[in-house]
Amino acid sequence: METTPTPRGHIGMFPKALEIRSKGLATQFECEHSWAAISISSHPDEWPELSDNHRVGLLQLAFMDVSNPTRVSEVISHGQAEQILDFVDTLWDEVETFLIHCDAGRSRSPAVAAAIAYTRLGGGWDQYFFDNYTPNMLVYWSILKAHYGNGWWS
Repeated sequence: METTPTPRGHIGMFPKALEIRSKGLATQFECEHSWAAISISSHPDEWPELSDNHRVGLLQLAFMDVSNPTRVSEVISHGQAEQILDFVDTLWDEVETFLIHCDAGRSRSPAVAAAIAYTRLGGGWDQYFFDNYTPNMLVYWSILKAHYGNGWWS
């Protein structure tokens, strides 16, 4: 069996590929099979231009990369966490790859990928993202809280 180098952020061992990119590298992303994108920006209307070749879904969300919020309007909301879960649930069986990007590709997108891995595949699947990135814990816990409910971590 021929192997090829794994692209940065591509998790080939998962049942689905979770591709983490920065905003700049997301514009270069190409995929030969069905894929969907979760595009995270610090400011609304600052979205990169992504390929639409084989893309079947796009979720665009704006929230800041903060873990100790000073203003509630700047952080990921419960509604945005639910949007991520609904988007993934809707497309899980249809796509082979989820491209997840944020401005730098170091904190918010790994947090989203870790939460997807945990909620869709179970505990332990998220560890890769904690070993190789610095996931934004507010984003991670917000998605888990939306998935499991308020009493889960209390």
